[in-house]
Amino acid sequence: GMHVYNRLLRSTPVGAGASGPSTFTAANGWADFDDFAARYPPPTLSATRLLDGSPNYLPVPDADSDDPTDLRWRKEIRPGAPCPKGRRPFHVLLTAQASAYQEWQSKIMHYHYRKTVAANPCTEMTGFTRILASPNGEPDGLMATIPTITIAQADRGTTRGFQVINRPWTIDAMLKDDSWRLRVPEDYVYIAETDHLILRDIPNRATPALNVAFFFPYMSPVPEQQSRVVKRFFPGDPLTVQPVGPSPALMHVNSLKRLTPLWLNLSVELKADPEADAAFGWVLEMWGYSLACANLGIQNFVWQQLQIEPSATWHQNVTVEDPYIYHYTFGVEYTADGVPVVGAVGDWSLDKRHYFGGYPPKALEPPPECARECAWVWWRAFNEATEQLGAQWDGRMMGGTTSFRRGDGAG
Repeated sequence: GMHVYNRLLRSTPVGAGASGPSTFTAANGWADFDDFAARYPPPTLSATRLLDGSPNYLPVPDADSDDPTDLRWRKEIRPGAPCPKGRRPFHVLLTAQASAYQEWQSKIMHYHYRKTVAANPCTEMTGFTRILASPNGEPDGLMATIPTITIAQADRGTTRGFQVINRPWTIDAMLKDDSWRLRVPEDYVYIAETDHLILRDIPNRATPALNVAFFFPYMSPVPEQQSRVVKRFFPGDPLTVQPVGPSPALMHVNSLKRLTPLWLNLSVELKADPEADAAFGWVLEMWGYSLACANLGIQNFVWQQLQIEPSATWHQNVTVEDPYIYHYTFGVEYTADGVPVVGAVGDWSLDKRHYFGGYPPKALEPPPECARECAWVWWRAFNEATEQLGAQWDGRMMGGTTSFRRGDGAG
């Protein structure tokens, strides 16, 4: 079953308290909402292929240009003026599991969501729901501050210990309960992960005919080991399978409803298949999504500006790339004097994996002075959130950024 915890405390400041599940209501001026993307021509096959040669599809023919048609309405936004026509609201669905590790990540993620929404009155992010997979659908300590649906997590026979299968599992369970549309009235959703930092207001570039997704370089149907498995689970040309995952992804709710049962079933099948499990490893559930899209003929607009994934080897200039989401899936490591460290823990180390058992402390020590920009962006985002969350930052505090180097542990 599905348990819904609604806290409609819309007036609470960004620093503390909950936002309501959705502001997409007639009372908020949405009575005459019009989805102009429903009248777009069919998606355009891009002339530019993805790095591995896979195809890309565009919502509008000039989607790759500096001034794409579908984002032009945003240029008319003026402080204090009514929002221009063109907004297409979407609901953030944050998939999460019941653990200390994802609890602190959810708090930081939700803080930056609320901060972004508060700073952008014409945002298209009009709703937020955390979908929590927990034992027997039990509530956790965040119910009063984050709008949440709880769903009994999948059993071990389904996940085989691969907990990420709870993402399609919980979305599938939510969609089977008719009450979900009362909570998610928007026609579009953004599937988010707990380790997403929203850096700026995300625009909706999905259409009824096209999902928006991100190309993961570590997923590709080209290498022989992957290709063999792809051919077994998709009857078409393996090179037409787009190497994208379900998060970050934006899509119409009709696409979500079509995709989710197959995404779940394929993820479970792939995990139970030794060859697929060996070939796909930790991105197996992402392949479940990618193969579900391919089998159903659902195309994706691969939009690389959507997010950035810096790492110890791949630092990336955040200002130049100008992403909407910082995904801190990899750690960033430096020596004390600012030289990047690869393959080991640095004197200065920021890595979510240090915090499986507890929270990063407030006021983390800053990166070395000449560290690359990504380290500063991540460090500032964490420190701002933990400071603003005040008494809500209440878990078991672990070591800071300079306490992991010599195996001196945390705690």
